[in-house]
Amino acid sequence: MTLHDRLNIRTITETDLLWLDTASQAVGGPMVVSLGTPHRLSDYPTFIAERGSTPVGFATFRIAGLEAELLALAATEQWQGTGSTLLAAVETEVVQAGCRQLMLCTTNDNTDALRFYQRRGYHFKALNAGAFAEVRRIKGITGEVVGQHQIVIRDELVLAKHFTV
Repeated sequence: MTLHDRLNIRTITETDLLWLDTASQAVGGPMVVSLGTPHRLSDYPTFIAERGSTPVGFATFRIAGLEAELLALAATEQWQGTGSTLLAAVETEVVQAGCRQLMLCTTNDNTDALRFYQRRGYHFKALNAGAFAEVRRIKGITGEVVGQHQIVIRDELVLAKHFTV
């Protein structure tokens, strides 16, 4: 496949759940923790990106009143517009639902994501220093976790983008 193959965004179906469990390993597995709360990705709305009939990424989110949270965004192919297209689909969906803010949590090691989201209008909302200890407790992870770029994961960073509705 080439970059020019059409990228299709669609909602998840039951037949995608096994793929989602596998693909979610890129974001820590099928259960993510944000702000101390565990979320099973399969319980929430999810968009799947496909090139042809091959899934190449997903975005899972939740809507709570006037706010929404991006729980996970992952692309099996980087730098080809998959993440940007998925994020745009989520933003469109939450704005249509009347949300005024889309927030997300990431970890201190995820410098690529920090760059990605800031370039798309997200700003820092909070730093939860040491919050990854709670994630480790919830997920039963012992010892420290070394993430991207050999950075020990310790902190949770919250970013948000505001919308006028």
